Amino acid sequence: MPKPNKAFVVIANWKMNKTIAEAKQFAESLKPLISDIVSGIWLAVPFTAIRPVRDMLPPKITIGAQNMNDATAGAFTGEVAAAMIKEAGAEFVIVGHSERRLYFHESDEFINRKVLRAIESSIKPVLCIGEGFDDRESGKTEEVLRQQLTAGLTGVSKEALSMCLIAYEP
Repeated sequence: MPKPNKAFVVIANWKMNKTIAEAKQFAESLKPLISDIVSGIWLAVPFTAIRPVRDMLPPKITIGAQNMNDATAGAFTGEVAAAMIKEAGAEFVIVGHSERRLYFHESDEFINRKVLRAIESSIKPVLCIGEGFDDRESGKTEEVLRQQLTAGLTGVSKEALSMCLIAYEP
């Protein structure tokens, strides 16, 4: 079988699961299973677990955050800034996840500001794009993906584009 000519990354998104104790227990059980793996394991863990999991696993495991705000600081109760997740040990952040778009009504413009803030903060943005069921059924998949991709990457320089990952999640 020929090797693919594109790099693929699989990210395990823990969503709103695992307390710090559960995350540490999981990380401990993961260690022997990954001893021979060179790279390619990315874990998007809850904010509270970023530092504990980062400290337990080898650097070949890439740890990231599931979200961040586009602001650097301020009166945004419950939000987390790029500097906070970076200091906690996150190397990437998921932005534009379908659940954030659907349940929190995050717009393409807001998601783009997150992408730009992540890049500015030296955190790899993982820009999620994907059509909903209705869009797919009505043949609008390409249109929706093009819109989300174009809007999400507005203002990203050619050099900064190499930091970005695109995740397709229908």
